[in-house]
This record gives sequence, C-alpha cells and structure tokens, in this order.
Amino acid sequence: YKLLSEYARLYAYGLQKLDVSPGDRVAVLLPNSIELATILLATINCGLALVPLSSASAPPQNEHILQTTSPKVLITNQELLHRIPAQCLQQISNIFVNGCSDTDFAAFSSLIDKTADKDCIVGSKDFGNNIALISFTSGTTGLPKGVAHTQMKLLDRADTFIRRMVLSQNDRSLLVMPAGRTIGFVCQFLAMLRVGGTVILAER
Repeated sequence: YKLLSEYARLYAYGLQKLDVSPGDRVAVLLPNSIELATILLATINCGLALVPLSSASAPPQNEHILQTTSPKVLITNQELLHRIPAQCLQQISNIFVNGCSDTDFAAFSSLIDKTADKDCIVGSKDFGNNIALISFTSGTTGLPKGVAHTQMKLLDRADTFIRRMVLSQNDRSLLVMPAGRTIGFVCQFLAMLRVGGTVILAER
C-alpha cells in the first residue's frame, strides 16, 4: 500500500504539471496492471475524470468516446495503440505509451515525476463532487452512451458493496474484468482498497 500510494502520488504530480485542470478528462486504454492501478488513483488525487477505453471495442467505438469526452491526456501501451484512430491521436495534446518504441509519443515512464519533493501533497483539495469516472455502454444497440460518476458517488457505492459483502482487510479479490469499468473499479478495486484488502489483477 505504501509503494502504491507513493507511485500514485508521483504520477498525480506528473499529471498536474501537464496543461490539465480538475475536471479535465484522461483517457486510458491499458490491461489490468500496476500501471492502470496507479493511474486510477492518480486521477482521483488530481480531481481528473477517467475515461476508460476497451481493448475489445472497435476503433470507431473508441473514436466516438474520445470525440465525446475530448480528453487532454491519453495513456495506453504499444500493443493497444492501434485501437486508437489516427485522427484522434492528432487531437490529443498529451499521449503516453507504455513500452513505447515510437518517438512520436512520450514513454509512459516519463509521466512519473521523480523530482517531486517527498513532502509534495496532491489530492489535498476536496474533489468529492468532481466527476471521477465517465463510463460508456457497450454500444451493442447503437453508439456507446456515457455516464458520469462523481468521486462521492463511487465511494458511496464502494462502501455499500463492502457492507453487503462484509469485506475486511483479510479478504482477496480476483479482478478479471477491466479495472476501469465501473463494476470492476468500484466493487473490486476501490472496495478492496477501502478495507485494506488485496486485489489480484488478471491482465487478460
């Protein structure tokens, strides 16, 4: 927990140094991984809105989501980069790619700001009413539709899940669905962190 918190703080500090403000969107297309976990927490610390993209979605669906939300930051990896339409890449000012071998984009590792002072505090402001997550429907009956969730709404849902499931710090949760999706983020990732439990990330 200490290491996860520290990495989330450094990524949050790196995000704050970009041309972003609380409420701005950060699009993420990553598998379940420690990189995704830290970005989830970093965006919350900064009051930014996470826009999760699905690797199972066709490029036109991802294009619709990106055009609808107009993110200022995109974070993905080399393997999934082709899922983002080229015209969308041209419209996003800050793009970070994990495992990047293309000089056209910044490496994901460059986002972490190791020069941040150890006493630097991020997330000290009250972002409870800020939109923390914009989730989209699968789009099976038409274009995907977005739903905005505030930080307080997500926390309330996580706490309800904790009470119903009687979760404790001794519990473990195997997260096989995308962590960026609402049910995975709230009921498994966020809920387990709230009680001090363990989250096992299944990448695929």
